[in-house]
Amino acid sequence: MNNKKRIGLIVSVIALVTLATAGVTFAYLSSTTATITNTFTAGDVQISLAESNFVQEDAHVLVPGASFDKNPTVTVLANSENCWVAVKVTVPKALDTLVTLDWNTTNWQLVKKITDPDNSTNYAYFYKYQGEVSKAATATQLAAVFNHVSVNTADTNAQLQGLTANDLKIGVQAYAIQSLSFADQATALAQWIPAD
Repeated sequence: MNNKKRIGLIVSVIALVTLATAGVTFAYLSSTTATITNTFTAGDVQISLAESNFVQEDAHVLVPGASFDKNPTVTVLANSENCWVAVKVTVPKALDTLVTLDWNTTNWQLVKKITDPDNSTNYAYFYKYQGEVSKAATATQLAAVFNHVSVNTADTNAQLQGLTANDLKIGVQAYAIQSLSFADQATALAQWIPAD
């Protein structure tokens, strides 16, 4: 082998060894962490509505001056998210001027009274609970919306006898909505209470 070829071979071997060494020297450093799993649970708002003082089977005869215990009470169930609560009380228009409901204005505030969008023969009273109900490990029973229905003493027999079966029904429906994501109570309850 001549010297030129030998020198070329030696230079080639040195170049390959240099490249191999440089490749190892310039290898990337890397690392990988363990996976972190985020587990979420679904939030919930649950309420119930009951009347402990009103027994449907009892006779409730409307005569001037009569008064009946009727205490619709909303309970926010355990572990419900922070929420706003409201009620819709429907009173037939024919009955509305003949009876008085003793509204609990300490804990409930009238938002509006309108002709019921679901039944034009009724008025709908929309009341909101005054304050946000916070999440709790146990159920939170709110104060009754009202406690009595009283027949006005000035009512006449003719007025009372003129009422139909549908005129003798007062309905109560409760509503709760999460407070998170709403700027205030009015905005949250606008999801349920009809606009003017």
